[in-house]
Amino acid sequence: MFDVVKIEGGYGVTDHNGNIVIGYRSRKHAEQYATGATHGLFNAAEIENDRRNAIAVYLAVRANRVYVPSAQMELFA
Repeated sequence: MFDVVKIEGGYGVTDHNGNIVIGYRSRKHAEQYATGATHGLFNAAEIENDRRNAIAVYLAVRANRVYVPSAQMELFA
């Protein structure tokens, strides 16, 4: 997902398009950022999938509900 490349004066973290996202003076920090950003993307995707699954289950249950009209008081006898 992210790569660490040597740039002038340090190391850059590039995304899948080859754009430099951030630069660091040390390779260690650049690699830590790349690893953390990759984990963050995967975690966000898993959370989004869980939310979509929960919404699909809710809509399936909601579609099977029978509408019960609320009781109304008679105004005129």
